[in-house]
Amino acid sequence: MQYSLAIDGGGTKTAMVIVDSTHTIIKEATYGPSSLDTVDINHLKRYLITFLKSFEYSFSAVYIGLGGILSSDDKIPLFNLVNEVIPKNENCQIYVENDIDIAFLVTDNPESSMVSIIGTGTVCYGRHLNRSHRASGWSFYEGDEGSAYYLGLQSVLDSIKAFDFRKKDTAFLKFIRRKIGIHNEHDILSIVKDFRMKRTETAALAKFVTSYGHSDSASKEILIEGANKIVDAMEAVYKRLGFKKTTCTIIGSLGHDPIYFKCIENIINNRKLEIVLQIPKSKPHIHAAKYILKKTQN
Repeated sequence: MQYSLAIDGGGTKTAMVIVDSTHTIIKEATYGPSSLDTVDINHLKRYLITFLKSFEYSFSAVYIGLGGILSSDDKIPLFNLVNEVIPKNENCQIYVENDIDIAFLVTDNPESSMVSIIGTGTVCYGRHLNRSHRASGWSFYEGDEGSAYYLGLQSVLDSIKAFDFRKKDTAFLKFIRRKIGIHNEHDILSIVKDFRMKRTETAALAKFVTSYGHSDSASKEILIEGANKIVDAMEAVYKRLGFKKTTCTIIGSLGHDPIYFKCIENIINNRKLEIVLQIPKSKPHIHAAKYILKKTQN
């Protein structure tokens, strides 16, 4: 029996799965963040040690798709981690890629389509006519526009603007101030600094933006702004690669939220872009585990 291990790591959660050669899931678990632009590699190491603790066999294939991998140099510590922590067969095939690559494995047409990850961070990537292009997602310091981090930070900033009357106050903005602990002007500086720098905690506020999105004008405004940023990246990829019509597979829990998905879809239609949004039928890490096993068997 052969076994594969696949890991899909982002800014909030890390999904791991072990699959055998009959494509049966042996073990699956979810841990905290592992994206290299969010936490250091020791987080992933701890998750792996815990996940593999009771597994007694070696792997024929390993796939790591991780946010924050932007160059070959970024991959070296991860290859070292695989060799240090993961039991492998002699001819084990090891793949270390950016998490956008694991997303492409679930597309219907990986050679001519687009993928947009919309979670803690965001990035859009496309392939067409042997060319590729990436837009956004360089790190949350650059903005991660339209991501959960972006929505969360905008909710904090807008709640401060409502506090000092630069913006109309709403039930949502009052809720955010209570949630993050802004009670008077002395709270503002330290709290806004924390939320700018703590990516995962800030991204966690996005679920409140979407939950208020049906009824609150301030949350609707943030969602529309974020959706426009997402479509800016999609449009850049679409035009750069010369697509006439294509699909864009949406990966990430924020992108799957019905109200945000609809906002993005409406903006695509308003801009008259021939982009059809798709939700994948299977989880990227499970699909990757099966995919790499097939490659070892060919």
